[in-house]
Amino acid sequence: MKRLIIVTIVCVTAIFTNHQALGQSLDGLPFKERLWYGGGFVVGFSGGNGISIFQLGLSPMVGYKFSERFSAGPRASALVNFTWADTFSGSRSSAQPINWGIGAFSRYKITPVIFAHVEYEYADQALILQSFDELIINRFTNDNIYIGGGYSSGVGTSKFEVVALYNINQSIQSFDSPFTFRFGFTQNF
Repeated sequence: MKRLIIVTIVCVTAIFTNHQALGQSLDGLPFKERLWYGGGFVVGFSGGNGISIFQLGLSPMVGYKFSERFSAGPRASALVNFTWADTFSGSRSSAQPINWGIGAFSRYKITPVIFAHVEYEYADQALILQSFDELIINRFTNDNIYIGGGYSSGVGTSKFEVVALYNINQSIQSFDSPFTFRFGFTQNF
């Protein structure tokens, strides 16, 4: 139910917001030219106390420009955690759970390089626990609602972006910080 309310709010905002506040109209522009593409990637290493983790992830997104300033669209993410750990029995165990998420976002360009960002994400995450002789994977889901902004810079239509977000619906099950920092690339944003 919560997801439906959030998606409805985003759609109603896109349809009924004053077009002048949204920037120059894109009427007459073909559908394909209204799309922009972006995303990020993750490569991470960590370890300590008998645990080694290698992370590899990807987060593509596609935006539809309702005007020069306002856009919205879907975003997905997948993160594989390659984990090796010493168990309490002294053996070595491994696991490769995948964390994934899917959602919708909207962006409003405040200036040509600064933008506001709002996003809903349904996330399915793994929590890896050590048992006596193996790793145990517990899964949980979150309905994340991010608000924040970003900076986008580059040459032509290819840009690099930095986004800072705060999860206003942080789950009490999560060990993650409510703050999220993303680095990525966009084309035609």
